[in-house]
Amino acid sequence: MLDLISFLAPYEDYFIALAILLSSLLIAKAVNIILRKYVTRITAKTKSTLDDRLLEAVRKPIYYAFLIGGVYLSLRWIDFLIPYMDLISKTFVAIFILYGANLVVRIVNVILEWYSAEIASKTKTKIDDHFLPGIKKASTLIIYLVAGIWILNNLGIEITTLVAAMGIGGLAVALAFRDTLANFFSGTYMYLDRPIKIGDLIELDSGEKGRVVDIGWRSTKIKKWNNVMIVIPNSKIAESKIINYSDPTSWVAFSVPVGVAYGSDLEKVEKVTLDV
Repeated sequence: MLDLISFLAPYEDYFIALAILLSSLLIAKAVNIILRKYVTRITAKTKSTLDDRLLEAVRKPIYYAFLIGGVYLSLRWIDFLIPYMDLISKTFVAIFILYGANLVVRIVNVILEWYSAEIASKTKTKIDDHFLPGIKKASTLIIYLVAGIWILNNLGIEITTLVAAMGIGGLAVALAFRDTLANFFSGTYMYLDRPIKIGDLIELDSGEKGRVVDIGWRSTKIKKWNNVMIVIPNSKIAESKIINYSDPTSWVAFSVPVGVAYGSDLEKVEKVTLDV
């Protein structure tokens, strides 16, 4: 027994690392079973489906998070890796930051998808239906951007210059896409203020007249009487004087000149005119 212990003594760090790895695997499986069998029953009893969606979204990431943590802790016990431990620590911190960012993105996307399916679909307005895809993409970009800056800061890279460069680059992009951004914000204004809606019969001060078919991020489509589609940038519509024949109701009043001969029976003329 003493010979066996003396033989295994040089490999003690490997056995401890293996034990930590196996322990993390067992803990991950136990947590996964608790979430899948017991917490799922609790969320199933609630009226909202949001908690069910969130649980399904985070269950597997939590499982793999324990495994990644176990790998990191096990590596810290291996003696020959001690000189490289600073690099290993920074690498795993970067992995955890990206993993955490991915988890946050999953949670945000689940909340937005739940809102779209459960709430937005039941509202009369289509504003949220148009904005949700943009919010989903923007939130994902912001989360990963913050994670990237955090990783660079963890690696010791000076981010002040990078942030300043990003600000200058953002200004240059804003100037380059000035017209596109103007159309985007004009479309946002029309969604919020709602001077026109899809299906409205409108006439612009430039003379275009027709029914609104679609209001997009960049442009609005108007269908004329002769079945011709006009695509107008949102910024042009936002700056135009609009006559909306469908607001507040679809009823409109207009004059029709009628000429009759002198001596006509006016009561009969009125009756015939109303019949026509």
